Amino acid sequence: MSAVTATLGINSFTSGTVTKVSTSSKVTTKVLTDYSGAFSAAAAFDPLYEATVEGSGTYPSIALGVISANIPSTISGGVILCDSYTQTEKNDEFQSWKYTIKGFPSAT
Repeated sequence: MSAVTATLGINSFTSGTVTKVSTSSKVTTKVLTDYSGAFSAAAAFDPLYEATVEGSGTYPSIALGVISANIPSTISGGVILCDSYTQTEKNDEFQSWKYTIKGFPSAT
């Protein structure tokens, strides 16, 4: 029986002091039913990718709005927006930071 090697660590960033990356994808759906209430048709549109990136140490250079850097490698294309950026300092810990982004692959 062969061993399965699991990927460990953060693989969507190759530099910096990123400690956690969470990504999700979703799509808007519309389902139609016929006169009897049975399934008739469905469509998926407006895909959206969301990510939260957390780290410690030196704060990354992030601006709110449209961004083109410091994006997880799993998100690409369209328009990518940073909609929040938090910096935290504590007396007995390293500086920490967190930002969230949304990717709209169908947007131009």
